[in-house]
Amino acid sequence: MGDYVVKVEEGRSASDGKPSAGPVYRCIYAKDGLLDIPTELDSPWNFFSESVKKNPNNQMLGRRQFKDGKGDKCGIYGANCPEWIIAMEACIGQSITYVPLYDTLGANAVEFIINHAEVSIAFVQESKLLSGDLDAKGLTESCSGCFTSIANVFPMMGTVGVPMTTIEARLESVPEMGYDALSSVPRGEICLRGSTLFSGYHKRPDLTAEVVVDGWFHTGDVGEWQPNGAMKIIDRKKNIFKLSQGEYVAVESIESVYSRCPLITSIWVYGNSFESFLVAVVVPEKKALEEWAANNQEKGDFQSLCSNTKARKYILDELNSTAKTHNLRGFEMLRGVHLEPVPFGIDRDLVTPTFKLKRPQLLKYFKVKSRFLLLSCFLPLHEYLSGHYLSWLTLYIVNTLMLQHIQDCIDHLYSEAKGTKA
Repeated sequence: MGDYVVKVEEGRSASDGKPSAGPVYRCIYAKDGLLDIPTELDSPWNFFSESVKKNPNNQMLGRRQFKDGKGDKCGIYGANCPEWIIAMEACIGQSITYVPLYDTLGANAVEFIINHAEVSIAFVQESKLLSGDLDAKGLTESCSGCFTSIANVFPMMGTVGVPMTTIEARLESVPEMGYDALSSVPRGEICLRGSTLFSGYHKRPDLTAEVVVDGWFHTGDVGEWQPNGAMKIIDRKKNIFKLSQGEYVAVESIESVYSRCPLITSIWVYGNSFESFLVAVVVPEKKALEEWAANNQEKGDFQSLCSNTKARKYILDELNSTAKTHNLRGFEMLRGVHLEPVPFGIDRDLVTPTFKLKRPQLLKYFKVKSRFLLLSCFLPLHEYLSGHYLSWLTLYIVNTLMLQHIQDCIDHLYSEAKGTKA
């Protein structure tokens, strides 16, 4: 597979309750065996510790305690505190050059990265034309890098590159999410093996046993092998995703809170890294919705009530009230909901036999609705537009346009709606 990795073990089929796993790959530069980190090299830690010994009274070296015992303080330069030294030592150990972000990308880019937002491929590509930047992936458990791209190999943009020379990698199927490590486009949970991985969580053998199985560390990231041997991260097995402003959302935890609202029977919360808010598809509790309709002089059967603008607003308000009661944060509140009259069911392949949500299938099934919910939340007249002027055919057309033109189309529809109202 590709010019940059070699296969060292074949994949295996599912058996004994274990999911199938794809072949094991190494970097081409480690085809004859994984490489060790040279022990004779000096690291920044050596220079730091020697400097402290030679200059014991220099308070700008590292972290020191006040003489009166009032607390800790750190040197002005981040490189002089132990935490940063350890990070740089890890980079040195993996032959990764560290440089000041401010000097290379500028203040705006530094703020962008510090906020943990995703850097778009277009931004990275523009920067790479002028420099030799590399994309990489690392975890605390992998003791720094585990994947890195190869300089000036442009097809690797948008990926984390190939395995480092100190680890082996494979994908493990995640059948409940529809990812098959043995398919023609291998997708599954990224698993790592090698001498540079951690030995386990401190005094937590239970957590260690959850992530290290048969010598393989399970990262929780879902990846896809590219034809050139690079790895592309496409999902999280633990259903954690990032919003556009950098907030991480543990969606299952949020759904469990919203499920406490007595007005609903099922909920699927959706968000992505292009937007800063969440939306949801909700199956209302039929009796509760019909009682609300009777008390508010709203007519229609259950299906028509699910399309009622006032009903949507009522349930959205009640859901967010439940969220506030249980101390959800602002970005975890819902901006919009779609009321679905038909329960999520096995017959539509939206849940597992144990009634766990199948998120890829839900996204595919409700694609138009979920995308429109995200788009419509930008509009001041969201309920007016969605209730009176945008047919599902229009929504389908909007949904199929290229992403960069969607907002222009919505603005045009918004202008038309204002003109019609006038």
